Amino acid sequence: MYIFKKPQPLGKAKKRSKENLRLLNMLNRYITDTATVPVSILTRFWADQAAAITYKEIRKLIEDEDISKEDLENWSKDYSSFVSETLEPMWLEAIVAGQLSNAILDEIRGKEFEFDATDEGIRNWIKDRGSEFVTNAVQEQKKAIQRLTMKAVREELSPNELARVIRPCIGLTERQAQANLKYYSHIKEQLRKDHPRMKEENIVRRARDRALKYAEKQHRYRAETIAQTELAEAYNAGAHQGIKQAQERGYIGHVKKVWVTARQDNVCKYCEAVEGVSKEMDEYFDVGKCGRVLIPPAHPRCRCVVKYVEVEE
Repeated sequence: MYIFKKPQPLGKAKKRSKENLRLLNMLNRYITDTATVPVSILTRFWADQAAAITYKEIRKLIEDEDISKEDLENWSKDYSSFVSETLEPMWLEAIVAGQLSNAILDEIRGKEFEFDATDEGIRNWIKDRGSEFVTNAVQEQKKAIQRLTMKAVREELSPNELARVIRPCIGLTERQAQANLKYYSHIKEQLRKDHPRMKEENIVRRARDRALKYAEKQHRYRAETIAQTELAEAYNAGAHQGIKQAQERGYIGHVKKVWVTARQDNVCKYCEAVEGVSKEMDEYFDVGKCGRVLIPPAHPRCRCVVKYVEVEE
């Protein structure tokens, strides 16, 4: 989950219209003001997960060469609790904030039209998003540990040493876990080269300490990626649901959605390619290697939005 390789940025971003800038600034401001709390909660969540698993359990995992059904169930329960206690309230707030960005609803909002945050479409979105998040998170954690185990066995690490390497990597993606093990191995080799008289246990301890600090930075980065992406997902979903609700109640007519790319200089080439593309409400945008999406974001940390235009009253 969230292991998308960021597309190469283009050169300087194109100028955006005032309305497009307004939409982009609203999303950016919301993410900046809101992401700190979920980032903090996520990093504590992974630290608690790592603390809950004992070295004995990790060694058994290594010996069995697979993740037990019990471990998978426990992780699933952990992530389900995280979704219900943290993500669902966060999503709902972002959904409500997102629908406020729709300028074409300003004239009727608060007078004739009231956004319904308990609408079936929103309930289904939150339910589906939660299930997808739990499934992806558990599978990503499983793949990360399996990859670590396979790679470490090839490098002939002892079960005790591998157990101590795995524990700080709980919560990292497969790619991040591999990077952490590679860093750990590199530090050991460098210490052996620079300090040939140093005892092996001291080399291992120092390398482990360095890898632990690196894992903390990796957890922070992943937490920021998840928080920013989930906030963008819910915010854009709220804008979409607001238009759908107004249409269903007959307050607005035929509406088209127009892709608006983030205005930073490092906007990815796939999102830039669909800048200004117009689609019907239920049509999908083809965002190159990012896939087909109904609304942004197209990839992790994507800050694109959609502008809704009433083409027929």
